[in-house]
Amino acid sequence: MVVGKIIGCNTDKKYHECERQFAKFMHRILLRKFPALFSQYSSYEALLLNVKNVHERIPLIQNPNKIYAESSDGKIILHYSSPTKLDYFFEQLLLEFAKQYSTNIEINYEKKMTNGDDETVAVVKIVGI
Repeated sequence: MVVGKIIGCNTDKKYHECERQFAKFMHRILLRKFPALFSQYSSYEALLLNVKNVHERIPLIQNPNKIYAESSDGKIILHYSSPTKLDYFFEQLLLEFAKQYSTNIEINYEKKMTNGDDETVAVVKIVGI
């Protein structure tokens, strides 16, 4: 509820919409507070493939149980597991960083914690290159 008040997300909105708004808010904060952390990656793909390193270098954020990326068949496969199960937050951050790098992406899921799976596995395909 506190986060909802900060970002202007009313409690009558669906929870996943608040997660998405929170991700947009956090993206702006992260870029403002840690510009060097993100500017060291020349592409969206490079950022995603180093997601664990990026996440661990941001202070005061609880690290998830699992977060890592791998490249396979021209796609980036992200594995994410956290007790908070913020799948929509995670997805919106992927979209926000894609915009930042002027990259068009498609996201498909092999697993989702919000669907009862033990982890979220997002398959990100960079399109239009």
